[in-house]
Amino acid sequence: MLHDIEILNNTSDQFLTNVDNLIEHHKMVKEKATALLSDLNPVYKEKQETEKRFNSIEERFNKFENKVDGMSKMLENFIKKMES
Repeated sequence: MLHDIEILNNTSDQFLTNVDNLIEHHKMVKEKATALLSDLNPVYKEKQETEKRFNSIEERFNKFENKVDGMSKMLENFIKKMES
């Protein structure tokens, strides 16, 4: 029984290693395919650039929103302390 469990464990390790390798391979293929599409198709390239700009703006907005929320909470706490 112990031998069967070891075999099962080793098989699972091999499978997970293969899956990790496949994932890395497909990430590389996706990255290269995206680069080729951008080089060969100006519309695709523009769409990718627009998405990058939008994501950047969205990220900066979220950071700003978090800062405003933090300042709002600090002000709220300050007002509560002043009232007591």
